[in-house]
Amino acid sequence: VVADYIAGMTDRYAIAEHERIFNAKII
Repeated sequence: VVADYIAGMTDRYAIAEHERIFNAKII
């Protein structure tokens, strides 16, 4: 399910979403 969700995203959106989550975890 998660893999399908990620596969459905564009590379740019996937990177932006990853950075948003990653930064949220740090802060």
